[in-house]
Parts: sequence; C-alpha cells; structure tokens
Amino acid sequence: MTLSRDSFADRDHRDASEAALAALDRHYAAEMGCQPEDLRGSGMIIVASEHRNLRFAKGFPLPVFGMDTGEGYVISVAPHLAEHARDALLNAPSCSLSDEVCEVLENALALFTAEAEWFRGERLYLIPGMFRDREQGDVREASALDEKAAAGRRFWGGPVFAQFVDGRAVSRATVKPLSDVAWDLSIETEPEYRGRGYALSAVSAAVKEIFRAGKIAMWGTDRTNEASLRTARALGFRHYAWEV
Repeated sequence: MTLSRDSFADRDHRDASEAALAALDRHYAAEMGCQPEDLRGSGMIIVASEHRNLRFAKGFPLPVFGMDTGEGYVISVAPHLAEHARDALLNAPSCSLSDEVCEVLENALALFTAEAEWFRGERLYLIPGMFRDREQGDVREASALDEKAAAGRRFWGGPVFAQFVDGRAVSRATVKPLSDVAWDLSIETEPEYRGRGYALSAVSAAVKEIFRAGKIAMWGTDRTNEASLRTARALGFRHYAWEV
C-alpha cells in the first residue's frame, strides 16, 4: 500500500490532536485533584480536593467543578461538600454531566453554595493543524487604544485583539493566560456590529498569539449558547468536555 502525502498529513494531524488531548487531560486532572485516566475511565468519580485553583475562564476559585469527556466524568469539590455530592449522585440518572445530573448536583449543594452562580458549559480546544484563520481588515492589539481592551488586559494579564471599523474597536478577543498548557479566550462584540464576522477576525488574531506562545487555545461557553459555539467551530475548535 502506498501512502499519499495527504495520508501522512492526516496521520500527523491525528497524532497532534491525540497529544493535545493527553496534555489537556494531565492539566485538568492536576487542577481537579484526580488522575488523567480518571477523565477517560468509565463512570463517575467524586474528588474531595483542597486544590482550589480551579479558576478556568471565570477568574475566581470554584468550590465545585465537574468535567465529562464522554468517556468518564470527574466532579472535584471542596472537602466540606464531598459527602453531600456523593449522597446526591449515589443513584445518578446517567453516567454523564447531563442537564438532569447537573440539576441533581445543584439542588443537593444549594444550601451550601447559596451565593454560587452555577454554569453548565462546553469546553472546546484548538491546535494549529485544526485552525481556520478568519482574520481580515484592521485587527490590532488594542490595550493601548481602547479602554475596554485596556481593562481586559489589566484583569487577565493577556493581550486583547480588536477589530477596528472606522477607527472604533467593535469586537474584542481577550487572551487569558491561565496555565502553562492551555490559554482561554473570550470575545465581546458591540451589539450593532454582531453578525458581520468581526468576532471571527478578532479571535483569529488572539488564537495566533496563543499559538506563538506554544499553548493550546481553549474556548468555554454555556452549552446552550449556539452563537458562541458557531463562532468557535467556524475557527476549527473541537469539543473537549462538558463541564459544570
């Protein structure tokens, strides 16, 4: 059998994707206080972890974080919540972080997390071989040019790339350098400029900055946010895990 150049490219792409997934498993397992194989095992694991650095893209420590890769799921909780989480999910309706399971968990921990804001999300990842560059027009690092961009850089510590139209920043993509493995990003587009491709353009510039730093680009969004998911997928982002 003769392998074509495309066959070698496909194999290289598959190998790179598998390596990225393994790196992400190691990274998130370390953050959650479990083992990488726990994220790929069958069934549910609840971890009582003192490691409260689960900031991800939200910017604050999380007392509860669950991640479901489709092969297994882990819920990492502060120690005082572990018993309540285990009791609630003893007869979980499914072995996944479905909406039904999330609701059971949220209801069980409501008394202990009264001020919490629950989030049911999807986490996607992107590496260079998957990337579809959509940058066009006037896109620049904008933290010295736009007050919203400057505020984003002060808070997250990463550059903010903006699409400019007639000298105005209309869409901003913020790089969030949260770890040595994966950098998150977020996007904000002025309402009157949505639906014109500006978000794709600004995010493309941010993604290239993440790749220059040698990191995996991550995208987290509410699992029902179809507009956000369309933007991510248009750039080549692929599903990594469901989260709560």
